[in-house]
Amino acid sequence: MKFPVNKFRKFVAITTVFALFATLAVGFDVRPAAAESLPNTGAPQGFALTKVTGGLFGGVAAQFAPDGRIFVAQKDGTVKIYKNGQVLPTPFYTVQNVNNYVDRGLLGLTLDPNFAVNGYVYLLFTYDNNPSNIAGPKTGRLIRVTAQGDTAVPGSERVLLGTNVGNSVQTSCNDFAVTSDCLAADSLSHAPGSVLFGPDGKLYVTVGDGAGYDDLDMDALRSQYMDSLAGKILRINSDG
Repeated sequence: MKFPVNKFRKFVAITTVFALFATLAVGFDVRPAAAESLPNTGAPQGFALTKVTGGLFGGVAAQFAPDGRIFVAQKDGTVKIYKNGQVLPTPFYTVQNVNNYVDRGLLGLTLDPNFAVNGYVYLLFTYDNNPSNIAGPKTGRLIRVTAQGDTAVPGSERVLLGTNVGNSVQTSCNDFAVTSDCLAADSLSHAPGSVLFGPDGKLYVTVGDGAGYDDLDMDALRSQYMDSLAGKILRINSDG
């Protein structure tokens, strides 16, 4: 994938100087903020903590179904259902080829507004196109599966975004045309993250820039390139 590098060099220079000025002027601290200490009760004033269930590993997203069940996405690609006071032992669905390294994984889950009729469940994750190099560049994918009772219908998976996920040779969206249907996940963070329905009935999908977070990375500039899906909030029809 080729970018107008000369134009972007000026952009990088300006933004770098601005960031340096902000750091010197206000003493900006890039370290993560410490977690706020809660009262001994474990909850802020006016709230109460109630344990609903255990038996989950790396839960990152949850959605209520109209019948009260809770669909929970685990980072490793497993989707479980909480029903009648317990997590069901049989997973609703296990997404294949999930890269669960550092900040990557199955991060997004939502149910169709018409779920009671169509049973559609949408899942957004980092695709592991080269399992022999778990820390290497990856891509992302948004899929839809259909629920039938407490499990997904076998063979119902449909790819909505991320048809170009690459392979052990073409591991990055940079290996495809800039207009390609490819979701960037080159670094250990800034990967595809959330998927939700808007009031307009459209799907809103967040895709990180796929760039490194600890150094200047030219891949961050893909966010400024309108033909690239990297670093965007995408709005799509529910069928992709």
